[in-house]
Amino acid sequence: MTSSDCDYRERLVSRTPVTVRRRVQWGECDPARVVYTPRFADYAASAYDWFSNVVLDGAGFQPERDLVLAPAKHLSLTFHRPLVANEWFEMVVRVDAIRRHSYDLAIEGTGDDRTPRFSAQVSPIFVSATSFDKTVIPESVRHRLEDYHARFGCDRP
Repeated sequence: MTSSDCDYRERLVSRTPVTVRRRVQWGECDPARVVYTPRFADYAASAYDWFSNVVLDGAGFQPERDLVLAPAKHLSLTFHRPLVANEWFEMVVRVDAIRRHSYDLAIEGTGDDRTPRFSAQVSPIFVSATSFDKTVIPESVRHRLEDYHARFGCDRP
């Protein structure tokens, strides 16, 4: 089955490292069929969501249990080549850095021809669900981040 035979918009294609395959929707594009710039933030947020669900398994993200949230404190995008309507691309998620309250995810978007389309950095920060003050990354989350970084960090192939 080829990508053009598939009817999904986005799906997880690998857990090791987290890799998401997506097809650009017509409504995500301008009249020239090129993806609108703000949509790349949505792509990065989606990759972060997949990473959180797959690697962190929701650990530390249940306010009623741990009283911890992890919103993004930073997002940056670098564009390498346009994406166009109906084009398939993949996003690979790696852990770049882990700090006391936050960490960095590096997301690389590539086309089917393996050429880079965009790079994103998303930096979640852990905060209290009640006060919204920053808090230390929960140990259960830190261990998962460190393990993933050791296996699939930015300094790894």
